[in-house]
Amino acid sequence: MVTLVAIVLLLGFVALFLFALHRERSLALLVSDLRISEQTFRRMVEQSLDAIIMVDAKSNVTYWNPAATQMFGYAPAEIIGRSVHEVLAAERHRERAVAGFNRFQATGEGEFLGKTYEVAALRKDGTEFPIELSLSPMLSGNVRNAIGIARDITERKVAQRELLKLARTDALTELPNRTTFVERLDLAFAACRRGAVPFALLFLDLDLFKEVNDTLGHHVGDTLLKQVAERLVHRMRKTDVVARFGGDEFAILQPDAVEISETASLATQLRAALTQPYDIEGNQLRITASVGIAFYTPDVSDAASVLEQADRALYLAKQEGKNRFRFYSSELDRLAHEGLSLSEELKAAIANDELELQYQPQVDVATGVIVGVEALVRWNHPTRGELKADQFIPAAERSGVIVPLGEWVLNSACRQYRRWRDEGVAPPTVAVNLSGAQMKLRSDFSASVAAALRKWGLAPGDLEFEVSEAVLAASSGWHPDPLRQLRDLGVGLTIDDFGSDYTSIGRVKAYGVKRFKIAPQFVNTMASDPTNAAVVRTMISLANQLGIELIAKNIETEAQEHFLLSIAESPEAQGYYYSQPLTSGAMTALLRSHSPDAGETRIVLSAPATLSAT
Repeated sequence: MVTLVAIVLLLGFVALFLFALHRERSLALLVSDLRISEQTFRRMVEQSLDAIIMVDAKSNVTYWNPAATQMFGYAPAEIIGRSVHEVLAAERHRERAVAGFNRFQATGEGEFLGKTYEVAALRKDGTEFPIELSLSPMLSGNVRNAIGIARDITERKVAQRELLKLARTDALTELPNRTTFVERLDLAFAACRRGAVPFALLFLDLDLFKEVNDTLGHHVGDTLLKQVAERLVHRMRKTDVVARFGGDEFAILQPDAVEISETASLATQLRAALTQPYDIEGNQLRITASVGIAFYTPDVSDAASVLEQADRALYLAKQEGKNRFRFYSSELDRLAHEGLSLSEELKAAIANDELELQYQPQVDVATGVIVGVEALVRWNHPTRGELKADQFIPAAERSGVIVPLGEWVLNSACRQYRRWRDEGVAPPTVAVNLSGAQMKLRSDFSASVAAALRKWGLAPGDLEFEVSEAVLAASSGWHPDPLRQLRDLGVGLTIDDFGSDYTSIGRVKAYGVKRFKIAPQFVNTMASDPTNAAVVRTMISLANQLGIELIAKNIETEAQEHFLLSIAESPEAQGYYYSQPLTSGAMTALLRSHSPDAGETRIVLSAPATLSAT
């Protein structure tokens, strides 16, 4: 029995010894395994292609793997201890990132935790690039640290853009495709429903394009379509949209289509541009185009209906013989062609000497001395009689005829001034009205002015240009700035209809404006309307402070003259109270009778005023 007990005890000691020995060996193995796991994990983190960043509770970087260095450009010593938000987050995302991290610290929750999202990040050199970022919490007691894994997705975003471009762009011409155009059309339609200015839709088709493909091959046809696209884009405004619908069909969206004639002029210009010869692989090609035009109107149910209307108008243009444009509305079609007809007639009028300049004197109100003349263009139309500028200048601006017309007016005024100088009766200056379209369409406008002055032997100070406040504002956005070039040339500048629009005093000083011409709406009632009287007084005060001359436009009554004399020391004026616009011969006689040699200095009233001077 004792022996049995001894054996059991011995076996127990052996078992305990073996258990202790196994446990010690297991712990050693466990420690070894943990060391291997830590080394493996560190190796994996350091060899990862993704940037792995750890931050503490204050959002300062505590770990930075080699991929992060390669991605962001910072070595660990440059970044560890710095705020991850201030260094790596693009400015527009920084505030949101800080707020999200602070919420995580306060509550343990956050909109970004456990999710993958895209964000703009910054490299060390300041360049911005897209990353895909995932954040996870790392809790150490009550301290909330975080680990982030970032992946550079620049290549993916480029690929996405290319795919989107392929889906929205015509592969041949690189114009927007039908899908993109219809989207823009829907937006324009919705904007008009909310009160925006109506748009015009032009549907264009090349005439006899099939014959080009059939006779010369599709490769020539494709090249032709590319060149057609280039010509169309070249004549578009920045706000216009031109797209290829497929085949030889193109569509154009013209927002802010205020004037029917402006859209008609665009259609004419496009057709003219497309009919110019094409040289493709040694083939001299000439094509024409037909255009259908429709406008947004409140009674149209949807954007697709406008497209259908333009398509019907195009069909009509084709049916009537091609190489023309037609409006969906017969009334609009009539009005548009009338406007274009006027422009074509004006071109012929310039060549046929149907235009003339008339001159209206500008006087010193106190002395009656002529201080300048304004040149006003008139059109002696063979069937409509004498037309004033406002009856044909808008059509000239829309059609581009304003360029040769402006050239004719400038040279005619300079030639007449030269004659007056040779006769010894020249007034101090001759003023010519200047259109914004005239300057915009001719990039070398100031050079043409300098050439005219040289041709007629005039000094820059002999000539003045009158521009509207709107043109003054727009000129600063053109490159080169034509009004600044005129200032540098030494030509005087007058702001016409001053007070009818907004004028920046900074621009007035920058362009060296010589005179303000008070708008007629203030002059007409300044003697009877206290409000307009106050406005005129303010203009006079402003002009005096700026050292700018002031001239009142459209003086037609003695009461207006007396009022002007009562509020200004030496005002200048023009209008029917002094003289109607005169032919060059009549103006010469008036200047001669008021020359110092004639002994007459004060202008003689021509007649009581009843009409406008322009």
